[in-house]
Amino acid sequence: SCKTRQEFVGELASVGSGCQDLVGGVVGGTCESVSKISGAFKDTIGACAGRSLRYTERRPHDFNEGMAMALGSFVIGMHQAVWGLAEEPIEQAQEAGLTGLVRGSAQGVVGLVLRP
Repeated sequence: SCKTRQEFVGELASVGSGCQDLVGGVVGGTCESVSKISGAFKDTIGACAGRSLRYTERRPHDFNEGMAMALGSFVIGMHQAVWGLAEEPIEQAQEAGLTGLVRGSAQGVVGLVLRP
């Protein structure tokens, strides 16, 4: 039997909707996994650098806002890394003397490399 134009268009719409759902699920799931992995990586870097890294729950509304947030985060990370290079050895030295100075210097260098 021949299908009418409406029946044919209806089948295409349902196939297209299914494909859209499939792609959305795959892309969404992949992005969520990458987000969780990067969050764990951020926590690890923060632990190595001796301080937790700043995190915000705020999400960008569009690409430009996302780029602005990324640039701001990078600038803050650089500031914290450079500041930690000087601050960590002083704080650690006050707490533990010479060993604290050495440990703080190492944490400052690690933070300078890993934080930004």
